[in-house]
Amino acid sequence: MKLGFYPKMAADGMHKNGKLYTPYFITSIMMVAVYYILNFLGFSEVLYGIPGGHTATDLMVLGSYIMALFGLTFLFYTQATLIKGRKKEFGLYSILGMNKKNISRIILWETALTWAIALFGGLLTGIGLSKLAELTFSRMITASTSYTFTVSQISVKMTIVVFTLIFVLLYLNSVRQVRFASPIELVRAD
Repeated sequence: MKLGFYPKMAADGMHKNGKLYTPYFITSIMMVAVYYILNFLGFSEVLYGIPGGHTATDLMVLGSYIMALFGLTFLFYTQATLIKGRKKEFGLYSILGMNKKNISRIILWETALTWAIALFGGLLTGIGLSKLAELTFSRMITASTSYTFTVSQISVKMTIVVFTLIFVLLYLNSVRQVRFASPIELVRAD
């Protein structure tokens, strides 16, 4: 098969199932953005100079871990709904001659495109709202803050690593759902 066949099939499938993918994209972007903001606040230098600031940053880092677990759970749920809606299409591909390995490649490209959109959109949103979150948090705890806009490289790296791992797990779960179902089961899925 041609080199661009699987990415084209993935993009076409995502476009045709826009009603399923739009909420999934929005959910993914918001999860990435919130995780970045919590992680950004956890490494914020503004909070280190105030009494109790170290505790506040520790709570923000803990919040980012909780957000990662919540994101994993929530994205697994939305991914399962997405795959359930696409099983009939994958069953049709299987009946028309595609084997499970080919369908797995389509799912890989769909997951990779979703990962790229979620990370780009989520980091852009998170970076854009991070200073607002820092100013709001500083005002809540009556701390002085600077108005310089910064991007936390540590938070960006951690966000990329965490959500790459989450999307790898989502891909493996999707492949598992399709591989262990017969073509007839896939076609009859609702």
